Amino acid sequence: MILFFSLRILADNNIVQVPDSCVENKMSPCLIKAKANVKLTWGSRVDLELIQDALVEVQQNESSLRFDVLSGFVRLQSKENAKQNYKIFGYEVKTDQAQYISAQPGQVEVFDSQSLDLKTFAQEKNLKISDRSFVLHKSEFLNRTELVRYLARFYPDLKSMKLVLAKLSVAYQAKLTSESVQQAEFLKKKQDREIASIELEEKRRIAEQIQQEKDRKRSRELFFMRTFKQ
Repeated sequence: MILFFSLRILADNNIVQVPDSCVENKMSPCLIKAKANVKLTWGSRVDLELIQDALVEVQQNESSLRFDVLSGFVRLQSKENAKQNYKIFGYEVKTDQAQYISAQPGQVEVFDSQSLDLKTFAQEKNLKISDRSFVLHKSEFLNRTELVRYLARFYPDLKSMKLVLAKLSVAYQAKLTSESVQQAEFLKKKQDREIASIELEEKRRIAEQIQQEKDRKRSRELFFMRTFKQ
């Protein structure tokens, strides 16, 4: 109990809350600004880790829980016993695996450690920043270098990041192999289509040549027939 109380005091000292104590009391909406790297828990549902200067707004009602990461870097992870999903802006998270969010005006990136995809959401055109309406712009599977660079922004030391990468390595390798197989199959199908197209074009060319030869032969026959009749 003393340890928990000490951690809560430390967290409170590292954040600015509007309204005051809204994290502890689960008041919604709750605006949280990180003065330093800090770990929090929203109720019994989601763990948050905010990197210094990150800004998050939490909105909760009876049916939904939503985190709008307005700027900076934030890690979210649903607790295993949580009965409801949560949302990052309008994107619903359906896994209890960590979500790594990088936000800047007009664009939000979400790395899902379950699917291992980096989703980029862009703000719809002709809308104000305050409207917070984002659409999925692209989803991509990062190579190892890109993955390390992205996750490095969420961890203060190399040791912590290596532990996370070690946990992801098996699933990453499996997906990499699957992606390679799919890519090979795609290239083979593309090559087969190209070969079939070339073969079809060659058949068409030969058929045209045969038809042209038939037309020339018939023209010659007609010419000789007219000449003979004269």
